[in-house]
Amino acid sequence: ETLARQVETARLQDEYLANAAPASELALLSRPAVQYPRDAVSRGIEGWVDVEFTVDRTGAVQDAVIVEAQPAGRFDAAALAAVAQYRYAPFMRDGQTYARRVHLRIRFTLE
Repeated sequence: ETLARQVETARLQDEYLANAAPASELALLSRPAVQYPRDAVSRGIEGWVDVEFTVDRTGAVQDAVIVEAQPAGRFDAAALAAVAQYRYAPFMRDGQTYARRVHLRIRFTLE
């Protein structure tokens, strides 16, 4: 592998980690059900949580953080616990596998 290719690969990796893309750009392989908090169910509370995380080179989720939530704080733990179990197909470009920063909105709605 040439030095120029290594430099370009490193530059792209930095870019992919610096700028979060929609999680829908990656292939989701496994998504366990989100556990709706019992107190929110009993009180009829709905909402959403925007989560940002890195999908590593193996497709595992790393470094998940809450970006925004409505209502604030109500569903954060459930959202983080859920995305920690998600598995994605590794993100590849031109034969190289990269870690990729993504964002995802998880909605909590009662049926």
